[in-house]
Amino acid sequence: MMYERMKEQLGATDEQWKDIQPRLQKVMTLSRQVGAPGRGMMFGGPGGFGGRRQPGTRGQDTGERRGPGTGRAQVQETAVGKATAELREVLRNEEATADQIKAKLTALRTAKDKAEKELVAAQKALKEKLNVKQEAFLVLSGYLN
Repeated sequence: MMYERMKEQLGATDEQWKDIQPRLQKVMTLSRQVGAPGRGMMFGGPGGFGGRRQPGTRGQDTGERRGPGTGRAQVQETAVGKATAELREVLRNEEATADQIKAKLTALRTAKDKAEKELVAAQKALKEKLNVKQEAFLVLSGYLN
């Protein structure tokens, strides 16, 4: 449903959308992984560093914004999702050493750096399929720079 709305807002024909949609989806996924501005919540969402939720709330916080095609299982499959989960787990461990925390933090930063590079490439590939009006809309939407 969200993609249909995006297609309409971009004014894309069915033929154009076949090229745009998978590229846009990749940009959206990578944007969530790198924590692009305006996406996600500080300190991993409700509950602070460990992502613990208050009693009576639903679901699990993965530290990444969820959207179409990004269920919890799919988010965890990404390198950033796995590294995020591992860092949270070590932070929950009262006996974790500084070296253990540092190693998980480094792994998360490495995964995010790689995802940022992939995002730049994905944005470039998406721009190649857009007209200037579509590009402007996606810049205002926060998916392109």
